Parts: sequence; C-alpha cells; structure tokens
Amino acid sequence: MKSMKIKNMKNRKKTTRKADPGNLLSLVCGAIDQLIESAQAFNGLLFPSVLEIKSGKVPKDLPPAIPGQRDCDRAFPCGSNLTHDHSVLRLMYDLAGSTGETCYRDAADGYLRHWSLHCTTTPTGLFPWGEHAFWNLEEDRPGSSYALARVYTMPTHDHLIQAPAWLWEKLWEFNYREVERFCLALENHFLDVENPLQYNRHANLLRRHPMRKRHEGHCDFPRHSGFHIYDWSFAYAKTGSPTYRRLLVRSLDYWWERKYECGLLATDTATISRRLAAPCQTLSLCATLYEAAALIAPKDPDLAKVVTSRAATYCKGLTDLLDNSPKGELPHQINVDTKVATLGTPVWEGAYGLRDVAGEALLSLCIHRINKDPRLLEFAKDVARLYAKTAFPTDKNIPIVVCGCLLLLLTDLFSLTGDEEWLDMAEAQAGKLAPLYMNDGLPRGATGIEIYESQLLPGYFLRGLARIAFLRKGRDIGADYTRR
Repeated sequence: MKSMKIKNMKNRKKTTRKADPGNLLSLVCGAIDQLIESAQAFNGLLFPSVLEIKSGKVPKDLPPAIPGQRDCDRAFPCGSNLTHDHSVLRLMYDLAGSTGETCYRDAADGYLRHWSLHCTTTPTGLFPWGEHAFWNLEEDRPGSSYALARVYTMPTHDHLIQAPAWLWEKLWEFNYREVERFCLALENHFLDVENPLQYNRHANLLRRHPMRKRHEGHCDFPRHSGFHIYDWSFAYAKTGSPTYRRLLVRSLDYWWERKYECGLLATDTATISRRLAAPCQTLSLCATLYEAAALIAPKDPDLAKVVTSRAATYCKGLTDLLDNSPKGELPHQINVDTKVATLGTPVWEGAYGLRDVAGEALLSLCIHRINKDPRLLEFAKDVARLYAKTAFPTDKNIPIVVCGCLLLLLTDLFSLTGDEEWLDMAEAQAGKLAPLYMNDGLPRGATGIEIYESQLLPGYFLRGLARIAFLRKGRDIGADYTRR
C-alpha cells in the first residue's frame, strides 16, 4: 500500500497558528494507511474500531469511556462498524480521485464489497451496524455493544447517523438483493400496535418478534424517522415499488401529524404533552427530507413536492427560533409556549444525546445549499465566530468529531461565500488541533486518550484537514453532512 510519508509531528510546536496544507494531507493519508494496515490482522478488508495509537493494534482490554460516551455504543471486542467508517471510506474515494492514489479506492471497494456480500445476511435483514451492533472480526459474526455495558438484551439495530446516497449506490452495486431486504426489514422498527401507530428507533437485529409494547420507552425520534425515509426513498427511486412508497409516506406522516403549531418537533412522542420541542431533532429530519425529495423527484415528482413542502415547514420553525435566539445559539430543548430554552447546545463538549453546535451549524449549511435561506447561513457564520472566541478546554476529553465538524463548517463557509476569512480560520484551527489529535499517525478519539476509536467519528476530522489542503490548491472535495 503506497503511503505518503508523515512529517515528524512529535517535534511540532503546539503553538502553530497556521497549518501547512501539504503536511495536513500527509497526516490524513498516513492515518488512512495505518487503518488499511490494521485490517491485515483480520480479514484484510474491514477496519477495527478500536486501536492503540502507539502500536496500531487492537487493545486486549477496552479503555474506559470518556465522559459523555456510553459503553453500549462501542464496537468491542474486535468490532468493525460501517456506520462509523463510511465517512473515512468516502474520503478514501475522494483522495483517489484528487491525488491519483488508486489504492485508496481499491481498499474502500474491498471493504464495501466484502461487507455487503458477507456481513449483511442476518435473519431479519437488518444490518449489523449503527449504535449498538457491529461486525465481530475475530468471530466473524454480528456483535452486540450491550455486552460491554452488561446489558443483557437483544442485539439491536439502530441507524445512528444517515447512510448517504453514495453508500447505498455502492452497496446496491455489490449486493442489491440485501439492500432491498434491509429496506423491507426497516418496517420491523414499527411496533405491533395501531391507532395510533408507533415506532422505536431500536429493533431486534437477529430475531423478528413482536416489539415493545406501547409506552414502554418510546424512542421514536424524528431524526430516525428521517433515516428510514431516506433509505426507503433510495429503494423507491431504484425500483419504483409501491411498497417503499407506502413505507416512506407512513413515516413522513408520522411526525407531520405530531408537530407543534410552530413547526418544531418533540424529542419523542412521550414529551409532546410536556410541550417541549427539540430543535436539533427537527433540524435533522428537515435536512433529510430535503435530500430525500431529490431522490424521489425523478420517479414521483408529486410526492417529492409534498416532502419538500413539509421540510420547508420544519425549516420555518427553526429559522423563526433562530431569529429570536442569541447569535450562534440553537437551543437543544425549548418550551414551545414560554419560548424559554430548557437545555442549551454545547460548544466544545459534545456528549451522548447532546451534540455540539458546530455539527448543527454544519447541517444548517446542508439545508441552506438546497433552499438558499440566508438565515441559516448567518447562523452558521455566528457559530463559527463563537468558536473563534471560545477557548479550547485543555483539561477535558474533547471528542474528535466536534473538531471535525468545526473544520468542515469553516471550509463549507469558504466554499459557499468565497471569503478567505473562513479558510484562514480553518487553517488556524487545524494548526492548533492537529497536534492534539494526530501527533502519532492515527487520530485520537478524543484529547487525553491514547486510542483511535471509530465510534467517536474521526472521519469528519480527517475530511476537514483534507478539505483545507485541497481548497488551498483550488479544489474542493465537499463536506460530509451525514452526522445528524
């Protein structure tokens, strides 16, 4: 595997204010080379989720979770998780196209071909990926993250983040039958109850059986509704099957019928009666609906118009909220009657169930690119300036994904506006952050720890570094909006 030589990061001063684009690209390629090499200890194709920074090997014991991280979300022992890895795989395809290093494309194809043909044939049709499931490389079977937390329950499917169209295209190319089987199996997330319908973001991975009874832990988050709608939209666009249309319309109506009059949505149906809205959940579903409409439009333009119209309603609820919030702030939870925020969105310290505002601003730009709403662009600018004046906490474990979303936010602002201020700001942040996360090749999952961990989503950080380097060369590999 051809590798770009990494410069000696151990001697690099941590006071660096501006990163060298060439060195950033070397760091990115060196990290990916090590990931590819780490696969050789198993099947030579899939990446292990947890690796020691120094040795590049899977640790014997799993280090403790950082604050805000749950053991039941981690892929160990010897786990590999495509949901965690697809941001890295997309970057590998982009590197191959931009540098001519075709080994990255070949390695990404090898990963996805093997995964689609070998890891997808579960009894239910649901895939071993996402929040609580993975592929055990050592035992060559689906694994469950619940065992790490001593939670003895069913191996569980949960989407976690969006599976993007490019990934579905690849999986369809390699094994379209299992993609169709998966999309049909997504219906397992609906409970065996009617009037009204109810679904759960969790479903049994290995055994189809009647799901949780109503009111026993709702977990019918709007963002997961969006993930399922997007998957069904892809399948509908590919096949024209009325089954997929029926499924996506049912989920499309689910939260539309439960929205607040202001256009915002609750975290789940259990909180509707408390009049609490979750703007970040609304943002996620809104972005996904806009993108789903683009998939549907060639096959069913009338349905695409309905999907777009509903996304626009959710967007108006969000922008009305932004108009009445302090600059750079998007409340995580708000009382829809009093308009009082009951929970804020953190700057640097993201945690389970409470994502950083950089990620929300980046997703706002995803929507802005589609509907051109200037308020979303201004919100993203305000968030970027908030990070510029908010000190990085050196005494805490800051997840790498937070910094990755920040770099992607700044580079996306430059891509949209052409204003050098944003690219300069991205380079300045990269100069401070790269030595903290990448002074030994593989990126740390968080500051203060000595492991690479895919569950902390390092692919966004690698993409942010690479995008800076390519933008300085007059090329753009684009953002990654899948964390939502």
